[in-house]
Amino acid sequence: MKNFTVEKNFLPLELIKAINDFVSHNTRVAHWYSNLSWQEDTVQQGNGISTLRIPGHFEQSLKRIYTDYNPELKGKKLIAEYCVGPGGSYVPWHYDDNYGIKKIGSTIFLNKEWDRNEGGLYLYEKNESIYGEVPEFNKMILNDHT
Repeated sequence: MKNFTVEKNFLPLELIKAINDFVSHNTRVAHWYSNLSWQEDTVQQGNGISTLRIPGHFEQSLKRIYTDYNPELKGKKLIAEYCVGPGGSYVPWHYDDNYGIKKIGSTIFLNKEWDRNEGGLYLYEKNESIYGEVPEFNKMILNDHT
């Protein structure tokens, strides 16, 4: 499945609302962690990114949606996280792997608005050129590095 795909309007709006409600109700709990716990080459410098693990019942719904979208994803492990950072924050160029084990990475943008002055483009490389995807609401990016 080695490829890069983009799909707009990926999630049902009621699922996005339920996830956003969960996040809103958990903004002041100790379940959040920062990008400081990520692999060193994925942290680098820049503003912190806060991450909240999405619970299993949401993961099950997401897994069904992903496998309906691409049956090759059946049997793959899914870890769902909600990440947020201040304007100017970024995730450095990296491949979704963990100590050499290649993974399939995916991002679903849930921001309703985007200010280009705050960054946030999803950059990727293809045929030795670099491209960017604008973070549009409910846009899913699937990036397979396996």
